[in-house]
Amino acid sequence: AIERPINFSLGTIEGGNWPSSVASFCKFQVRVGAYPEMNLREYQQQLEQVVVARADELGIKAKVAWFGFHSEGY
Repeated sequence: AIERPINFSLGTIEGGNWPSSVASFCKFQVRVGAYPEMNLREYQQQLEQVVVARADELGIKAKVAWFGFHSEGY
């Protein structure tokens, strides 16, 4: 419903320890954009809260780690 939604890219996904067992973890890396008026740190905190809250609803643990290049929106 947003006229110009923020883009994100699920770039990598990895899970499990062995091909013949059920995966015990899932790790993925996402690139997320931001609007120019957004405070980057506040935006990151909001995204972390959304991810952790949804994981809690699903009964799983989630950890968010930020790495790489960080830039204010444009």
